[in-house]
Amino acid sequence: MLNATKKDASIFPYKDIVILGNFNPHIIQTAFFRQYKVFPEQEIASAEEVAQTKQQDDNLTVEVKRFYISPIQTILVFKTFELYVYPVRLQARLKTEADSSMVLSGLKKLFTLLPHTPVTAIGFNFQAHWKTSSGIKHQRSLFLGKSDKLVSVFGKDFSLGGRIRFEDIGAKILFETEPSISFKDAIFCSFNFHYDIPRNSAERLLSFLPNFNKARERATTIALSLFEKPIEIFEPGMEAK
Repeated sequence: MLNATKKDASIFPYKDIVILGNFNPHIIQTAFFRQYKVFPEQEIASAEEVAQTKQQDDNLTVEVKRFYISPIQTILVFKTFELYVYPVRLQARLKTEADSSMVLSGLKKLFTLLPHTPVTAIGFNFQAHWKTSSGIKHQRSLFLGKSDKLVSVFGKDFSLGGRIRFEDIGAKILFETEPSISFKDAIFCSFNFHYDIPRNSAERLLSFLPNFNKARERATTIALSLFEKPIEIFEPGMEAK
């Protein structure tokens, strides 16, 4: 659980940047990043660490790498973010609030070095499970209003969610919300901001990267206008307690 009252704490602990195009996963590795100073050395070194874990059943120590590189897939687990590269997709998954500017700066350097990479689109995703004082009752009322039609068909004990597509800040936006299946009495919210890149150009991509902060601010504004400020915030993938 994250502290929802901490100053500057994001209400969206899950944040990622997805870039669509044609990529060569094999060249996206720590040696390349170090040579061209794409990311800070501390981040690069963290992705090269080898963790040791013990198998409880046979008491063996197993080394687990924080990276995987192949012609069809590259996975790099840095200290504050994770990078996944496939032939048609590059995804940077941010772990903390403080690293977004560093990751955005690194992606800008990367595509400045690879200006001829065909890039077709970029997306920003924000997700969270929240508990609010009114809980899922208010979330349900957003879709039901005063109508009792669904209640007459399904009874009182049913879950209700929905998705809304709209355009804002130059993006095609998909907003989804439903009762959380991971955390009791919590709601799940998700935003996807999609931008098509003109002329499939990596150079044009650079001008869209700063939209990450605009998208996050817009998602936050919309969420807080629909729901009360979260009392508790859970990250997707966390274990329910």
